[in-house]
Amino acid sequence: MFATSGVEHVFVIGVDGAGGPWVKQAQTPRMDAFFAEGVVTYHGRTVIPSFSFPAWGAMLTGVGPDTYDALVCNLEKPLQDDAPWPTWISRLSRWWDRPVGAVFGAWPLITTHLVESNVDVHRVYAPDSVLVPMSAMYIHELKPRLFFIHIDDVDGAGHSHGYGSPAYLEAITIQDSRVGIVLDAIDEAGLADRSLTIILSDHGGITGSDGRGSHGGGTPEEATIFWAARGPGIAVGRTIDGPLSITDTAAVIGTQWSPRASSYTRNAALREQMAYQHNLRGCSISVKWPGWGHWQPVPSGRGEQCTAGVPGLSASQLPLTATQLPVSGLPMRVTSPLTLRTARSAALIA
Repeated sequence: MFATSGVEHVFVIGVDGAGGPWVKQAQTPRMDAFFAEGVVTYHGRTVIPSFSFPAWGAMLTGVGPDTYDALVCNLEKPLQDDAPWPTWISRLSRWWDRPVGAVFGAWPLITTHLVESNVDVHRVYAPDSVLVPMSAMYIHELKPRLFFIHIDDVDGAGHSHGYGSPAYLEAITIQDSRVGIVLDAIDEAGLADRSLTIILSDHGGITGSDGRGSHGGGTPEEATIFWAARGPGIAVGRTIDGPLSITDTAAVIGTQWSPRASSYTRNAALREQMAYQHNLRGCSISVKWPGWGHWQPVPSGRGEQCTAGVPGLSASQLPLTATQLPVSGLPMRVTSPLTLRTARSAALIA
């Protein structure tokens, strides 16, 4: 099964401890080039407590500690196979009949606790310097459908030397080159044009009087992250001005395959800022014409035709995408089996 948006692969690169404003301040030529090809924010928000375990858990599941309670904050207990908040890796891997991806982590709990044990993915734990070239080789040889790599040295520099310190900024620059190795592997494997690629961090940090760093609280220094995405249908060269949470990651990934997978988020501002086209086949569509006080359904039958009742739209325009509707600027409502979304037609992504 391929994504309706043209995405066939998902790559997520997690840079642990890289606070958003400091990423913007540091020398990051590889990530800067990536940001210019998609969307980026340096002012995203992580979950509270701003620790790595709940933050990466929120990125993978799409829900925060307020939803999954203390489970994902419990370092002794892995995410359960039957949890009602499955990871996006679990959700998407179930739609294929063979192993489809890998999780590479510089922290062992990434591979053992934060992805369900019954998900058949390749799992690798190693230090950043070993992990990154191994991951590049894996991408070259196996061309995974789903891929998550977590690298950790920036956070280590923050704890040892202080967040925002020269050593910390230098660590961001070093990680930038490692991110570049992964991006090069995606490109050299011939996957870049067919991939949704996301680069993000999980938290920042604060520096104490002893010069050492910590995190876990809700201060801007601790809770502000960077987040960027590139791929088919995603806007190019755009800065996301509205709010974005680390929990939105799962929904952005999910909506590339199906509106049914986007049940994680109600972040309308993010959907508008991302502004990528989503195939509406299989949805129930309603529009509100000028002067009407009600929503007018657009009959879609079994989802194969979404044309009746919409002047100027013919079956030859299928598959139907939001920007093809002749109602640009009018309110539109799209109802999928699990979610209800409203947005301007040209900004619909869920």
